[in-house]
Amino acid sequence: QSSAAGFCGAENGATFQCPTVALSDCARSRPLHMTSYNYLIAGRFGPLGANLVSTILETEPQSEVTVLDCPLALQDAIPVVDTVCTSRLHRVNGDIANEKLLVKLFEERNIDVAFLATMRSRISSDVDTVQEARCNFIGTTHFLEALRSFPKLRCFVYVSSENVYGSSPQKVETASLKPVNSEAASQGSCEAMLNAYFISYGIPVVIARLSSLICGPTADSTNPIGSNIVTTDASPKSVIDVRDAVSGLLACAKKGKPGEIYNIGGDREVTTEQIRELIAKLKSDGAASECDLPLASMDSTRAHKELAWHPRVPLLKALKDSLHYYAIQSNGEVYHRGELKVLIYGGRGWIGGQLVALLKEREIKYVLGKRRPGTDSDEAVLNEIIDVAPSHVVSTVGRTHGPGVNSIAYLEGSPERLYENVRDNLYAPCVLASICDRLRIHFTYVGTSSIFRSDNAHLSGGKGYSENDYGNYSGTSYTAVKGRTDWLMRYYTTTLNVRMGLPVNYELDWRNLVARVIGSSRVPDVPISVTVLPDCLPVMLDLMINCHRGTINLVNPGPIRCSQIIELYRKVVSNHLCETSNSENGVLCSYTQCVLDTSELQRLYPSLRTAIEGIKQSVVEVAAAQEAARK
Repeated sequence: QSSAAGFCGAENGATFQCPTVALSDCARSRPLHMTSYNYLIAGRFGPLGANLVSTILETEPQSEVTVLDCPLALQDAIPVVDTVCTSRLHRVNGDIANEKLLVKLFEERNIDVAFLATMRSRISSDVDTVQEARCNFIGTTHFLEALRSFPKLRCFVYVSSENVYGSSPQKVETASLKPVNSEAASQGSCEAMLNAYFISYGIPVVIARLSSLICGPTADSTNPIGSNIVTTDASPKSVIDVRDAVSGLLACAKKGKPGEIYNIGGDREVTTEQIRELIAKLKSDGAASECDLPLASMDSTRAHKELAWHPRVPLLKALKDSLHYYAIQSNGEVYHRGELKVLIYGGRGWIGGQLVALLKEREIKYVLGKRRPGTDSDEAVLNEIIDVAPSHVVSTVGRTHGPGVNSIAYLEGSPERLYENVRDNLYAPCVLASICDRLRIHFTYVGTSSIFRSDNAHLSGGKGYSENDYGNYSGTSYTAVKGRTDWLMRYYTTTLNVRMGLPVNYELDWRNLVARVIGSSRVPDVPISVTVLPDCLPVMLDLMINCHRGTINLVNPGPIRCSQIIELYRKVVSNHLCETSNSENGVLCSYTQCVLDTSELQRLYPSLRTAIEGIKQSVVEVAAAQEAARK
C-alpha cells in the first residue's frame, strides 16, 4: 500500500492499493552497500540545496552531482560557495520544464537519484501566485514525463513541506492536506501528480515533507534568523537543522520505499515570538532553554522506524549556528549561483558584435547561434537552445538594409522585401521569445524606438514615450512590423524588451549617428533620444544578468538635436561643417525622430550619464578616427 494516497483525502489512514506490477517496476533502489551515486538536484532548493550538494561531495567521494539551475529564479538558486571546486560537481542552466534537456541529462549523466524541490526560499509580498503555481505544477509534470523515458533511475525524491498539512490537526503522512497558502497548495498539487505517476507508470518517487523552519548554516528565508522574526504569522511551526534535513533527504533516497511519504521534522515547534525571545537571549549570552517548548506536531515516527533517521542537532545549537553563519555572511562570504552562458542570435551584426566584445571583456561565456530563426525550422532552433543550455538568450537579429541599400528603404516595395521584413523583424524574435518562455529561459530582445511618431506632445521639454506606450507610427514597412513585434513582446513572461534609440558609439561608421551627422550635407534639427552603446550595453547586460523582464527604454537621459552634434564638432574639431536644416516640416513623422521617457531607467541606474555627455566623447573619438583615416 502507498501512503501517497493520503493526499487525496483519506482521513483515517486509508490508502490506495498500488498495482503489483507498479510496485515491482518501482523496486529499483540500489543496494544499501553501494557508495557511488550520480545525483541530479533540480528546482527551487535555495541554500538547502547548497548544503545537500556539499554533504554529498564530502561524504561520498565517488559520487557525482549535477545541479540544474534556473537563472530566472536567482533567489531560489543553489548558492554553492566559490571554494567548492571539484570535477564531480556539474552545473547546468535550465528549468524543470525543459523536458528535452532533462532527458539529455538523465542519459548523459546516467542519473541514479534525482531531487526536486518547489520551495519558495524568499518571503516576498509581490509573488505572482498564478505564475508560481503554473511553474511548479507544470514544471513537475514535465520532470515526471522526462523520468518516464529513463527507467534506470533508482529513486526520485520530491521535497515538500510541513505547510501542506495546513490546519490539519494531525500531521501524519496519511492525514488529509489542508494548505492555507498558495505555496503549500502548489506543493500539494504536485504531490497529487506524483501519486498519479507512481500508480500509473511506476516512477520510483519518495516524498519528503520537511519542517516549516530550517535553521543552521543556511541563508534560506525559512531560517528564523533571516526573515521569520518579522513575519506576522503567529502559528507554531516545527524547526529542523539544515544538516538534519539533508541527512533526512539522503535517507529517503537510499532507504525510502517508492510511493511513500516521510515526515522529516525536528523535535520542537515554536511561534514567532518564541523565536524572537530565544535569539535575543543567545545574542546577549543569556540563559536559554528549549525544554519549555512543545514537541513538534508533525510526526516523524515513520522516518525513525523505516529510515533509521533521527534529528541530531538540538534547536539551540541550530540557532547558534544560524547566528554564526549570518556573521560570516556579513563578512563577505562569496557564493556562486550558477554559470552565466549567453546564447546570441545576431552576434555577427553591428550591435551584436559590440555585445560580444563586452562579454569577452567581462569574461562571460557566450555562444554564437548557428541556426537562423525564421529560416531554419523552429525544431532546429529549439534543439540548439537545448544543446547549448544557456542561462540567457539574446536576439539582435533585425533587418534594416540589404544589398545596395543602406537604409530601411530596402524593405519597401516587392513581396520579397515584405517576406524578409516579417521573417527577420517579427517572426525570428517571436519564435525565440516563445521557445524561451516555454523553457523558462531569460530572453532579451533588442528592439527600437523607431515605432513612435514625433508630435508636439513628445518634443523636447515634454513627456517622452514611456514603457507602457504602444508604437503608433507605421509610416514605413519597417516601423509597421517592428511596432507589432514590440507589442507582442509584452506577452512573453521571460522576455526583456529593450527599446534602443538612434545608436551612438565611437566608431567612424555610417551606423553611428555622430559619424552620420558629421558626414551629411543636410540634417533635420528635431529632438531625438539616442543610445550611447558604450554606456547602455553594460546596463543591458546587468539587466540580463538580474533577469529583469518587461520593457525598458534603453536610451541616455535627455533628448539631443543634431544641431548640438554639429555645434560640438565646430567647437572641438573644426568650423568647416554643413549647415543644418531649420525647417522641421516633413520630419516630424520620420520613424527615427522621437523622444523616450527615461524615468524607469534612471530609477534603476541613476548614475547613467546624459546623452549630450556621450555625444561629446563620440565627437572627439570620431574626429580622431577621421584624422587617422586621412593619414
